Amino acid sequence: MQTPEGNMKKTKAAGRTAAKTALLALICVLCALVLLHVTILRITTVTVVGNVHVSRSEIISLAGLNRPLSILNVREKDVREGIDSHVRLNFDRLEYEGINGLVIYVTERVPCVNLIAHDGVYLLDAEGLVLEKTEGDLANGLMSLTGMNAKYLAVGQKLIPVDVKQLSAYTCVMQEMLLQNCLQDFSEINVAHADGMYLVTPDGYVIDLGDMQDMRAKLFTLRGVLREVRSLGYQVGTLDATVPGTCIYTPPDV
Repeated sequence: MQTPEGNMKKTKAAGRTAAKTALLALICVLCALVLLHVTILRITTVTVVGNVHVSRSEIISLAGLNRPLSILNVREKDVREGIDSHVRLNFDRLEYEGINGLVIYVTERVPCVNLIAHDGVYLLDAEGLVLEKTEGDLANGLMSLTGMNAKYLAVGQKLIPVDVKQLSAYTCVMQEMLLQNCLQDFSEINVAHADGMYLVTPDGYVIDLGDMQDMRAKLFTLRGVLREVRSLGYQVGTLDATVPGTCIYTPPDV
């Protein structure tokens, strides 16, 4: 016959056993979670797509992925902010590759022109964003931007012109040149007058572009005419491409 004291001791012993079992189960769960984060779900590969001049390692560092990290702890917002902090980079998207890999898609801002100012040379992209400032080195093969009356220039910021039409005209031409991959075909763009822009080629042809109307047709046409007059051996002269779809060559002595 069991006494009340004996029943109480058995109850306490059973309680201690249950507590120990629960504690062991909790420890096992915690160990499993640690194993899951530290080993099983640890990021082992990061692929970068779209970079040209900025290195993969620099982009991974900007994204905050240059340290041991569980894939569950990656926040796209943090990756975006880190990459977008670089003046030459735009974050596009983040994709998961299995349970241990990430793919980061970026685009690089393409240097388009040199803008010579009183305090140095500014390197601009197609939108007028200042990518770099130098003390006067133009040995980068880019065309010069002339006629732009800028009232504010700073690295990492978009150029602020006195006349906003100048920036609109510049952007219109640059974006189309990027699409047609013909930046290298020209040595100067002048936007002093947004409705009377002109281009100069490395071999000296001066091309009157006129305004921003139908820039795609203008560039395609003038590039075709340039190729033709060069193949025919004509003297370096001027081209009138102010009317979309037409381009008139004029020799230098006319």
